[in-house]
Amino acid sequence: MLERLALRYVERFATTEGKLVDYLTRKLRERGWAGEGAPDAQG
Repeated sequence: MLERLALRYVERFATTEGKLVDYLTRKLRERGWAGEGAPDAQG
């Protein structure tokens, strides 16, 4: 899930790594995490 969100965001906005991490962190906060272990937004 995180990988798909990250790729879509980068495709759309041609962004920096820092902005991408901020975006993924915000999405995790909004939607929650159902995976095993802690999510790795910095991947």
